[in-house]
Formats: sequence, structure tokens, C-alpha cells
Amino acid sequence: MQPRLRSDLRVQAIMRRATSSGAFTAIARKGHETAGAVFVKAALQDRTVRVFGPAPGPGTDDDGQPRWMCVTGAQPVADVDADTYLERYAKSDPDLWIVEIESGDSEACLDGVVIDETPSQTDPLISQIFGR
Repeated sequence: MQPRLRSDLRVQAIMRRATSSGAFTAIARKGHETAGAVFVKAALQDRTVRVFGPAPGPGTDDDGQPRWMCVTGAQPVADVDADTYLERYAKSDPDLWIVEIESGDSEACLDGVVIDETPSQTDPLISQIFGR
């Protein structure tokens, strides 16, 4: 089993990577320092967003890289819909972190790989909010 990076250090790394590429970042919700799940809300130029969160299954791939999934699906969503999802998710997981990034290339700021999986199959809350 691979050792896991503390959540607060992981958030700092994501924010540093984003700001070094010229993006604005902020912590929208501070979670548990060592074990909180990390979500990244990436604002796009057309005022839509994509939300990335932990992929289901193992936390890392075979190379030890963290696994992410775009929980809002392939298409960007309205900011209010992303906030609704994150607020409802936080009710069941009060330890989670939310990092907001204003960047056109949101995936470049992530510290791992983004898997291609249909989120509605793994999270029924997505189907309820986004109708997918």
C-alpha cells in the first residue's frame, strides 16, 4: 500500500501548480488536514465550471499517481449546479476540501491522472443534480 500525502499538503501543491501557470486559486472549504477528500472546482472562461474529485476505487494508479474523475461529467455545468453538488456532498463528508481555480486548463493543475468514467454510474447524487 502506498503512503498517502496529507490533504493539506496536496491542496498546497495543487494551488502552487495552478498559480505558477497564472491561475487564481482559493480554498473555498477547508477540510480535515490529513484525511479529507480534495475536490477542485475549475472555473472556465465562459462562466461554466468543471468539478474534479477522487475517482472511485483505488486512490492511486499503478504508478502511484492520484486518480481523479470529473464528477460533473464531460460537459461543463453552471456554477450554481456545481455549488449545489458540493454543498450536498459536504453534508455527508464534512472533512472534504474544495479548491477553486480560475483557469482554462483545469486538468493541468491536478496532481495525477483523470480517469474517463461516467460519473452518474458511481455517484447517484450527480444524477439527481445534473440529470445525467
